[in-house]
Amino acid sequence: MSEPQHRLSGQPKRELTARELNRSARDDSRKKARRKIVLATLLALVLVTASITISYLRLRPQEVGPDPVVIAPDVGASALVVVEVDALPRAILLIGASADQPSRLISLPESLLAIAPGFGENTLSAAYGIGGVDLLSLTIVNLLGVRIDDTFTFTAEEFGALFDEPLEVAISRPFVSEDAAGNQKVAAGEGLQPRPAEMVVRLLTEKGVDNDLDFLFRQGEVWSAVFKTIGSRKVIADRVLAGGTTAGIAAVTGASQDEALVVSALPAVRVNTLSTGDERYSLDVADAADYVEQTIPYLRIGQQPRLVVEILNGNGGVGVTQPVAKTFVLAGYRVLKTDNAGTLDYPTTQIIAQGRERRADAIAAQGLLGYGEVVLEVRQPSGVVDLTIILGEDSP
Repeated sequence: MSEPQHRLSGQPKRELTARELNRSARDDSRKKARRKIVLATLLALVLVTASITISYLRLRPQEVGPDPVVIAPDVGASALVVVEVDALPRAILLIGASADQPSRLISLPESLLAIAPGFGENTLSAAYGIGGVDLLSLTIVNLLGVRIDDTFTFTAEEFGALFDEPLEVAISRPFVSEDAAGNQKVAAGEGLQPRPAEMVVRLLTEKGVDNDLDFLFRQGEVWSAVFKTIGSRKVIADRVLAGGTTAGIAAVTGASQDEALVVSALPAVRVNTLSTGDERYSLDVADAADYVEQTIPYLRIGQQPRLVVEILNGNGGVGVTQPVAKTFVLAGYRVLKTDNAGTLDYPTTQIIAQGRERRADAIAAQGLLGYGEVVLEVRQPSGVVDLTIILGEDSP
């Protein structure tokens, strides 16, 4: 028999022996077993990871906003928020919320001139320095003729402590700060960026090189981010609203949950202050009335247009005009002036109607005051005020 030849390419494959077949079967079995072990291990890892993830999602604090609030459309709700630095207001925000109109965040310039009832014309900052948030609130009510349901006051440090992580804040222009020597530097870049709480406070309370109106615009951008955070994180909302009244909580919460929220500044105009060089702003009474009618009509108080009164001290007492002025402002009157009368020896308070057409208004004012006598001025009625109230010795 000839010797076996080596198989060349293309020749039939040699059949395996029984021993080789058994070895191959054992190898295949071991490979399959290893694959099963690997697959089982991977499946176990997936199940463990999924279990851990589900447990984390269930146990971690959920990012939810404050509870929804119900606001009557014809009444609405309002609040005043103040952030102060060195006992003076650096950010003043009026909030108006309604069920059937867009909520409003309205920034007011601290340098706005207005009648502080009982203290004459002052800036909002000066009014706050004299009588705190109460006099500031009353001054704004007197200026705009709107209701302020609650006030929230924070120092800069307190406001920063409300937030435990950076806020996404978009500013349209760089924030340029200036030191006492006049050196300038960009403290915060423009655009949408995560800003730490300290920078959020600076953007809200430091004017830098901006004028008051540009500063107000930047404040509006910051307030927009703050209220977005309040609306999405209940823990932040709870910190902000601690101690608030029902109406104040409704105003802040309602605004933070309103997708149609409008952020703007009071449309004040700069007045000439060449003597001091300081920025001062004012708002005409007619412009104020139009603004309220167009934006927050549900917060109006008293009849429209408001009656204009002056309150004079006719008994020589100290501070007697202030509580009376507050009573009339909150009742919907506009106090134009508080001062001393020509003499300080009036035995009886006089409510003077400036013209016969104001007699009924004088009687209503007498009822509000609770004392005094009604007097008609028909020969030379004032063309500036509707009623003059001279407080006599019968004034409490």
